[in-house]
Amino acid sequence: MLQFIPIKMRYNIKVLSTKVLGAFAFILLGLVTIGCNTNSLDDMEQFVTDGKLKPESTSRNLKVVWSDSGRVKMVMKAPLVERFALPGEDPYDLMPEGMRVNFLDSLGNEEANVTCEHAIYYPKKNILVLTKNVQVLNLEGDKLNSEYLVWNSKTEKITSNDFVKITTGDEIMYGHGFEADQDLTNYHIRNIKGIISIDDEDI
Repeated sequence: MLQFIPIKMRYNIKVLSTKVLGAFAFILLGLVTIGCNTNSLDDMEQFVTDGKLKPESTSRNLKVVWSDSGRVKMVMKAPLVERFALPGEDPYDLMPEGMRVNFLDSLGNEEANVTCEHAIYYPKKNILVLTKNVQVLNLEGDKLNSEYLVWNSKTEKITSNDFVKITTGDEIMYGHGFEADQDLTNYHIRNIKGIISIDDEDI
């Protein structure tokens, strides 16, 4: 039977694999390789086509593979990456069709993944913003869902001011606001709205 337990106190948790956040650092390295040449033209017409902002460069079906000592550890795929660079503004990379990162074990089997339907990377700020059906899933089945997640490599924190849902084998936690160390070893939901305990007989 599902039991709903409202709670307001801070609730420290650790449910997801520590490898998950490695994806964000990996993505940053991969996107930097796309290149960034800030355009100094003053004529804004050079940057607009049919009333829409025109990307400086476009990469389709991007695949970045990260390996260590000859072993592939992570693979990031994005159907479309667009680089925008306007005069006087920080450049950014837009992934309007989302992205996926797979984490692989020593045998090449997937052990965790991160997916979203939309993402923006700001190279000068070292910030990656994931939106629309953001999901972090590990091999144990622990899952984090949100519509908005931010990773900042300068502060080494992952944060969200949006609704979050964390599902483990025996409970589901809901709340608004999420903060974590970048290795996911210590994180919490800032404003817990409730916890649902899942009995074995209900699974």
